[in-house]
Amino acid sequence: MPNSFGLWPSPCMCFNYVPHCLQCSLYCIDNYPGAGKRPLSSITPTIIEHADGRLYCALGGSGGSRIFGSVFQVILNLDWGMDVSQAIEAPRVHDQLFPAFVSLETGIDKEVSDALKAKGHNVTGWFAYC
Repeated sequence: MPNSFGLWPSPCMCFNYVPHCLQCSLYCIDNYPGAGKRPLSSITPTIIEHADGRLYCALGGSGGSRIFGSVFQVILNLDWGMDVSQAIEAPRVHDQLFPAFVSLETGIDKEVSDALKAKGHNVTGWFAYC
């Protein structure tokens, strides 16, 4: 069964896994739990330095399919002039890709949702407008 993010468990993403099937092996991922293995997407440790080597910030997240996008959006928010608290607390846009939908967090303007829909995106998921 898929998790709360709509992602199906490994080892196969084609939903009808047949061992040794060439088509299935094209979609399989190496994130299935096993002895001596490391998860591929459990953390996103990010260290950013100033040009002279001084620490600018250290960010990260854990678990789920939203880690990378969340960390990246915090970095963008910092670059756009927000302070750390504002950058972390700002609402985010998440494009799941699989299943194909875009979710908008509370606080994203309705105009953004309408513009994404107009471009053909499937805007669903966990969102509400302030």
